[in-house]
Amino acid sequence: MSKALKRIEGKVTPEALQITLLDEVAGRLEDLSLMMQKLIDRVTELGDSVECMRAEMRKVPIGIQEDFLVEVSDKMVKLDFPEPFFSCNIYNNGPDPVYHALNTTSFGNAAINAHEDLQIDLHAPKIKSLAFKCDRGCSAVVRVFAVR
Repeated sequence: MSKALKRIEGKVTPEALQITLLDEVAGRLEDLSLMMQKLIDRVTELGDSVECMRAEMRKVPIGIQEDFLVEVSDKMVKLDFPEPFFSCNIYNNGPDPVYHALNTTSFGNAAINAHEDLQIDLHAPKIKSLAFKCDRGCSAVVRVFAVR
């Protein structure tokens, strides 16, 4: 033994052992608390990442196409979709021009003439409804091909 270190002879009291043991336990609990907080932060971060990933996946078409055949007259015909579509192709089989409205019931002045088509691609699932009508006394058959 070096001269700087002196051997201490004698007994250690039970109280001193308890204090030492409790101090060790408190240190370990603090370490566990810090580890748990880091774990909670990481799980929260991953949870946010998963939600972001799910949101991004909703922006990608899943490739399901649905077809609709609509008989249109001078009375408005509206198609409401339970899940929105990314894109659609509207084909007018004729015999008369058809006006369309996207997600509204306000019709514009541009008609889809007989045997013409209109392609709509919103690059996001935003097509919730389509409405059609013809001029007074006219009619047409419209085919809609929509992609979810």
